[in-house]
Amino acid sequence: MRSPRISLRLLAAATSTTLLLPLALATSAAAAPVVLSAGKPAAASSNSSPYLAGNLTDGNQGTYWESANGAFPQWAQVDLGSAATVEDLVLKLPAGWGARTQTITLQSSTDGSSYSTLKASAAYTFDPASGNSVTVDV
Repeated sequence: MRSPRISLRLLAAATSTTLLLPLALATSAAAAPVVLSAGKPAAASSNSSPYLAGNLTDGNQGTYWESANGAFPQWAQVDLGSAATVEDLVLKLPAGWGARTQTITLQSSTDGSSYSTLKASAAYTFDPASGNSVTVDV
């Protein structure tokens, strides 16, 4: 029997006009975490070229996804391809960017149309002093 596909959706609103970031969806299999999102297909509610949704899963902190027109809320999602246990969502802004706060909600789906909330909407601060990285524990 084929495992159900799982899709994780990140809903975001921000205090700036630029929206998000490379991300890593991780699970810890023994000692070392496994990055589930690496190279997986990504989609978004809108894109501002060349900052496309595929940048979310390319593993490069210097690339990012940016929504069109600075309108919020926006969403981005990653199709993991099969059922998985996700323990963390790691979001990284380019290292040279200034501090900013983003409001993020994390949702999951097994069919790509009906979503349940894994992490309620909350504000997360990206700070260059800590590598412009935020970890959302699921």
